[in-house]
Amino acid sequence: MCASREVFNRFWLHGVEPENMPRNWLRWAADTVQADMKVTDGNPVDVQHASYLPDCEVFLTADKNFLRVLDRIAEQAPVPVGRARRVAPAAHRGIVEAIEHTLRTL
Repeated sequence: MCASREVFNRFWLHGVEPENMPRNWLRWAADTVQADMKVTDGNPVDVQHASYLPDCEVFLTADKNFLRVLDRIAEQAPVPVGRARRVAPAAHRGIVEAIEHTLRTL
């Protein structure tokens, strides 16, 4: 991999087809969308979570800002991704009940 910097760069800049790298695209897109938002400690973790969208039908989050990020990137994702839904904060009931309620409303 490091024997020739030129070959390495040519591979990544010209040889790789973006549609074969959807998880990288999703991480990049989440990071790009978050650049217009307030930076928090959760941003790097959110970027990593975005890469799992192709593996699910529904992606639940209690973070309303992350939900906006997911909605924006889903519009242009190069692969089908799970629908993002917000789980209401579980202030008056347990987290399991909050998740079940969210799933029933799909």
